Amino acid sequence: MTSRRMVGANGEGLIMRRTLLATVCLALLLPGIEVAAQGKTSGSVRGTVVDPDGAVLPGVTVRAMSDALVSGQAVSVTSGNGTYRFPSLPPGPYSIEADLPGFRSVRRDDLRVAIGQDLEVDFQLGDIEVSEEIVVVAEAMRVSTVSNAAAFNLSQEFIDRQPLARDPTKLMNYAPGIENDQAYGAPSTFQNAYNFDGVDVSDAELGSQWVLPSMDWVEEVQVAGLGADAEYGGFTGAVVNLVTKSGGNTFHGDVRAHYSGGGLNSENAPEGAEGTNKVDSYVDISASFGGPIVRDRVWYFVSGNWIEDVIEPFFAAGAPENERELNTDTRTTAIGKITWQAGQSNRVVIMADYDAKEEDYRSIGDLVLASGSFRQDSPSYLFNLSWESLVNDHNFLTAKATGYRGSDDRFPYNGDVQNHLDAGNSGFDWFNSFSTSLKDVERTTLDASWSLFADGLLSRNDSHNFKFGVVYEELGMDWETPLSGGFWYYDDSYYCDSLDAYFEDPFCGIFSSTFGGEWDLHGDMDGLHFYTQDAWKIGRFAINAGVRYTSYTGNFSDPVSEPTAGGSNVYDEDMWAPRLGVVWDLFGNGRSALKAHYGLYYDGMTVTLYDREASGAALSDEDWFDYNFDTGEFDIPVGGDIAARADMDPGIDHPYVEQFVLTYEQQIGANMVAGIDYIHRENNNINAMVVANVDDYDPQVAPDNPFGGGDLPFFDLLDEQRNLITNPDAATREYESVALRLRKRYANGWSLDGSLVWSDATGTGDYSYNGDAPDFEDLNGFVNADGRLPFNSEWVLKLSGSVDLPWRILLSGFYQYRTGELWTPYAEFEGLFFNDRQPIYLTERGSQQYDDRSVLDLRLQKDFGLGGDMVLGLFVDVFNALDSDKVTEVDTQWGWYVYDWEDHPDGSFWDPRSRYEDPQEIQTPREIRLGVKFSW
Repeated sequence: MTSRRMVGANGEGLIMRRTLLATVCLALLLPGIEVAAQGKTSGSVRGTVVDPDGAVLPGVTVRAMSDALVSGQAVSVTSGNGTYRFPSLPPGPYSIEADLPGFRSVRRDDLRVAIGQDLEVDFQLGDIEVSEEIVVVAEAMRVSTVSNAAAFNLSQEFIDRQPLARDPTKLMNYAPGIENDQAYGAPSTFQNAYNFDGVDVSDAELGSQWVLPSMDWVEEVQVAGLGADAEYGGFTGAVVNLVTKSGGNTFHGDVRAHYSGGGLNSENAPEGAEGTNKVDSYVDISASFGGPIVRDRVWYFVSGNWIEDVIEPFFAAGAPENERELNTDTRTTAIGKITWQAGQSNRVVIMADYDAKEEDYRSIGDLVLASGSFRQDSPSYLFNLSWESLVNDHNFLTAKATGYRGSDDRFPYNGDVQNHLDAGNSGFDWFNSFSTSLKDVERTTLDASWSLFADGLLSRNDSHNFKFGVVYEELGMDWETPLSGGFWYYDDSYYCDSLDAYFEDPFCGIFSSTFGGEWDLHGDMDGLHFYTQDAWKIGRFAINAGVRYTSYTGNFSDPVSEPTAGGSNVYDEDMWAPRLGVVWDLFGNGRSALKAHYGLYYDGMTVTLYDREASGAALSDEDWFDYNFDTGEFDIPVGGDIAARADMDPGIDHPYVEQFVLTYEQQIGANMVAGIDYIHRENNNINAMVVANVDDYDPQVAPDNPFGGGDLPFFDLLDEQRNLITNPDAATREYESVALRLRKRYANGWSLDGSLVWSDATGTGDYSYNGDAPDFEDLNGFVNADGRLPFNSEWVLKLSGSVDLPWRILLSGFYQYRTGELWTPYAEFEGLFFNDRQPIYLTERGSQQYDDRSVLDLRLQKDFGLGGDMVLGLFVDVFNALDSDKVTEVDTQWGWYVYDWEDHPDGSFWDPRSRYEDPQEIQTPREIRLGVKFSW
């Protein structure tokens, strides 16, 4: 792929930013500093060492020992106030030992360090008269008394023991407060930030996760965002940090195979539908290897995975037999990773990843027939070069260069021929209903940070962990969507003798057409971030204060004219995000912590924030015409320039969420932690395109609303629509939640995770992409817009557990109960002048509710020891063991209101739709998956 240039009149500003970034990076690299990812790929441990009388001890040697460390151990020496620190430890089990001549050593075993976790582990050395080493099992160290983060970590142990879909991107849904990748009240998955071994893999166009790693690579996954410090940005949902395996000092590996076939699985297509809605076949083969290149110095890890998942979808009643095909999703992934311990204080990581997704008949099912689906081809490449250095006991530096390149090309099955959609009677999308889509994306990031440790700075016994960081990123996205055949047909099979007659000759239902609406978008963006953070510990209190500065710019590679907002860029925003948290170790024993945190979190940069700004002419004019039976041509105009051009509000601000979190955590015994979280979030500066010429609307009312009667307001636009990209005051979103959680880590042969979450999401802001809130594009979108928002279950219970049975048998499972999500019926208003066919909610938002649903997944596994480290494992996974067939989405269009502007209301009428409330999605039926794993 050719490189993109950062364009426009912002050249001088760009040069200054790059110069500043280079200066900071050079300053960090001068002492021989190397690159890595503290925080997003590692955890940390710190603490204080005292003598038998409780006086602090300087000069104590503290060792962290683990097979997760290339050299086997890391060493720290306590400062003048007895403080030691391990600022970056890979996730895994650890033993930590404190030793000073003249005292008996003390060691804590069985400590688990997790991604992003900051543990405080204190030691009291033994009296010299004691004749043996003191060994303390590390209980009361599950609760962090120094960090505000209310994060959820999934270790490799959890992943290996649970019945999970073979897709790491879905692991976040096991965390409390997250459903369908939507986190803590965020409207969609596009508001999350995704990191893969410290590489930001968020899509430059939409913000969703771009890279598709294999489950076999995963060492640990962290779901964060609640109470996150200033190091984290670019999200208003959650942060998902995924760390891959690194190898080890002994050669090891595994080969795995998973299979599921039609005979093992049930079907649960809704009554009256065609097809089965079941897994027809699933084949998954992988191999992974890791070990030393040089023991205690250089490790490697390599892995490859091939998956083919075939689904037999269901179709709405009336779907022709020859329009039914299987959906086939094929993924091929490979990774190579080298970890080099360059001396005692420096570590280098080099990683490269390739993943490709090919899918036949994507989007097929329900109302989308085979000829209306498309073929997807999406290869991607990722790189990561990181280097970290513990310069001395007071300075730790990191730097990294990361990025990815990828394509997502989608092709209709019938070449360059006009499509046909039955927009009226049946609703079928059946012939080239998706145009060709050619998309290339890329992201390159340079990241450097300096951690400075200072003790006794403000008082004799306080300690400070300062962190200063700078991040520069360049993003690019090219997207072209030429219409097949140059325009689209919108038919109405009502005018044909039958639905079969329509499919045989769609011109019997000829009704309307649209020209234009084609994307030719070439976007360039950059982001510059500075942050500073201090974790200040004094007595039983920790104060975490920080601030993050971000500057985002966006432009088109070949601007047509000057940006409508003025200045040198189409999009140019600067923002400050303060973070402040307090942690109180209630009783001073590290077992009970009360935490409070306040912060602002800004969305990441995506091209959707400005892609329809007028100067780029990225979206061509769109014109709608009805068919004229007298002339035999499409020459009756019914709308134009819809969503094609918009001015940028010069005063627009970047969207953010304001978040308050209150947490109480309690250690229970040696291996269990209970917690309760209160979360309040408010979205601000929601970015949307709105109609600027609101004075050109003619307000009307539709009498006899089919839901409860009465008058329903609507608005007829009497002049050409003029658009503005802005932050509409009427766009609101608020989320409130209380979460109870309990975690018993795996020990003594069993584990348990549980959470019960109550939540409420209210407002008007139901949107997916940043910068694309379609409800606000027309004044009719504000009718009945305020209420309880969709995609949120008021109550969610999650339970997962595992138990070791005799004869090396494992039984595990995951159970989830959810109250039904909310939805709202609407009608499409026909006959409007410049804003024809607008959807309008018929009731207050959230008036309808889906059924509650329960899902149970189970695993049964038997391991056979084959001598040495060789193990053969056979297992059976059962997904949706209860075979729930709850409907999760229905057709919410009640019908139409046909507006007769010459004789309203007498000539206007309501027209119900036969497919209203027809199921469109249903819970995936029971699937039984067989697996085998050979490891050594």
